[in-house]
Amino acid sequence: MHAWLVQLETIDILLLFPRVIGTGKESLLKLAACSAVLLGFFVYHVHYLAFVRFDYGYNMAATVTVGKIRNLMISTNIVEFIVKHFVLFKVFNP
Repeated sequence: MHAWLVQLETIDILLLFPRVIGTGKESLLKLAACSAVLLGFFVYHVHYLAFVRFDYGYNMAATVTVGKIRNLMISTNIVEFIVKHFVLFKVFNP
């Protein structure tokens, strides 16, 4: 059941990449590299759990790590939004 959680968090991170990295032409290489690393991790994770050994501790560590990365990306996105759109921060950050 936790493998589905890793899959959902992985998809969530893939959807967050364009918001955090950007979608311009100069960001496409970074976006592709980050997506390839994340996809590689997911394929390795599913392969390890399905064919090598189902290790509950490893699965929990992977789930927590992916969750922390997702939370960090969401926090970064929220801070960028607040800094760009609120007048209070524009006064202090010219």
